[in-house]
Amino acid sequence: MALSELLQQLYPHGEPAERDLDFVEVFAGDAAVSQGMRLFGFAGVSLDARYEPDHDVLSRRGFLLLLSLVARLRPGGLLWAAPPLFDVGLHGSRVDPPQHTPQRRP
Repeated sequence: MALSELLQQLYPHGEPAERDLDFVEVFAGDAAVSQGMRLFGFAGVSLDARYEPDHDVLSRRGFLLLLSLVARLRPGGLLWAAPPLFDVGLHGSRVDPPQHTPQRRP
């Protein structure tokens, strides 16, 4: 996809995004970062594909959503994109965390 097509989808009327967000948290999980930011009065959005399929940043829709939200960040805003832990492998398959077997001491 050409950049001009992408921009047309993000801004169909040619208008820039309103800069109204202080943070965007990607792969939010339980949204701990977002909760902390909100406690301090910051405005933002939490994205996690486990809770909302449209938040899958590997899909066209999710990627465009992410780009549009990042464009709304105020100057000095925070993009927090912590990678998921033990959730998704390289090809989108589920990966379970390693099993830890406690060692017995003699």
